[in-house]
Amino acid sequence: MTFEDVIISPDQIIGDRRFGFKYIVDVLDYARPMVAAIGVGLARRALAVTLDYTRERKQFGSRICDLPVARETITAMWKKVELAELALLKAACKIQEKADDAGLYASLAKNTAAEAAIFCSTEGLHLHGGYGFTTEYEISKLARDAHIVDIYEGVREVQNMIIGREIV
Repeated sequence: MTFEDVIISPDQIIGDRRFGFKYIVDVLDYARPMVAAIGVGLARRALAVTLDYTRERKQFGSRICDLPVARETITAMWKKVELAELALLKAACKIQEKADDAGLYASLAKNTAAEAAIFCSTEGLHLHGGYGFTTEYEISKLARDAHIVDIYEGVREVQNMIIGREIV
């Protein structure tokens, strides 16, 4: 949003004009964990629908979930979900404590959750096989939706710049 040639009176200004950018950054520190929560939810749902599908569907005489490669993939999905949720909880604690490094953990949570959502939905799609691309299966929608988590409130590269700046 851009405003041009807008005239406002001093009593219409919220906060100190010199700190406008800081105000925006502070808001993003609160918004990024909310986006991370969406990512965790998407990743967890992708895992759940994949587990349901692979427990029911059989290939080569066995349930898909019993095949070693599928089990390894499902394990990796579960680990990503759990790590993303832990990062989100840590960010929430840091924000609640008004910690100086809250922004660092907000960016970490957002990145971790975006990676989990994309990974879990993509791997879930693969485990669904050709059915995963049909709209009949929820995994196809989850795979599309997961990518927005990577974009909202700053793309992965921006989050990595923030993290790098904070830890160095």
